[in-house]
Amino acid sequence: MRMRQKMAHELERALEQAARRGDVKAAQAAVDAGANVNDADAYSQTPLYHAAERGSMEIVRILLRRGANVDKASTYGMTPLMAAAAAGHEDVVAELRYLGKTTDVNTRDQWGQTALFAAAWHGHASVIARLAMSRADINAANIKQQTPLMVAADHGYVDAVRALLSERASANAQDGKKWTALMYAVRRQQPEIVKALLAAGARLDFINGNGHTAFDLAAADPAIHRQLVDEKARRDAIDKARGTSYRPRLF
Repeated sequence: MRMRQKMAHELERALEQAARRGDVKAAQAAVDAGANVNDADAYSQTPLYHAAERGSMEIVRILLRRGANVDKASTYGMTPLMAAAAAGHEDVVAELRYLGKTTDVNTRDQWGQTALFAAAWHGHASVIARLAMSRADINAANIKQQTPLMVAADHGYVDAVRALLSERASANAQDGKKWTALMYAVRRQQPEIVKALLAAGARLDFINGNGHTAFDLAAADPAIHRQLVDEKARRDAIDKARGTSYRPRLF
């Protein structure tokens, strides 16, 4: 009995290491020898999690065909889909959704974040688009009430911001501290993101929990401050011509 347990343990460790390295032959050998594809390490990360994080499509397919649990989460609630999204492996994300039949693209980790957040945190625009095709909640909020758009704006990922906006992410959502994506972009001095958010109808009159508007946050960057001033003037001109108040896009 002890010998069998020792052999099983060795096989599972061999599979884990093969998945971490992306060693297809070693992974196939371990599986063929009877390794448990759903065995997890100290952090509850399975071989599928490691293969997805590494982007090893062949190993992902081997594991899925042998019955790997596509939705098994780590200690922190991270799923293989989230691991692949965070690492920018669009092909693996697609495979987990198709062959693995991931049950819920909007599953959340312990911070209330979905796979879409994982992609936004690292600026993977193509993964964002792929997840949106799978009906990911574009405006999902984490435990701080931040959205993927806010995260991407705060990290300066222009392409990710554009991808989210193209999927109708709200430019006017506010987090728990009343910050908007525009405020994050202004604070990080990201003129291209500011431009994209203004084009999407980001409001200029919101006040955050510190009592600051986007104009206040732009005080240290004359160029961005000018962007905001020019946009306000443009909107005021529209108001005057129409005889109405400017109405931003509300998603």
